[in-house]
Amino acid sequence: MLIKNNKQKDSLAKFFYDLAKIVVAILIIGPVTKLSTVPVFLITIGIIALLLFITIAIILDNKEYNKDE
Repeated sequence: MLIKNNKQKDSLAKFFYDLAKIVVAILIIGPVTKLSTVPVFLITIGIIALLLFITIAIILDNKEYNKDE
């Protein structure tokens, strides 16, 4: 596996949390704040990407915490 220690797992989990925040800002909040119609397709893709990145980050965090216990 490419991840060799807890620090790398923690950094990768933080990276995926940051990706989730960027997706929310660009694909969900951005179109909603414009005065034109909201593209449902972009919102849907944004929510799917958000859930994917959050899930990956949570899985990485869980593996780290389970080894410490």
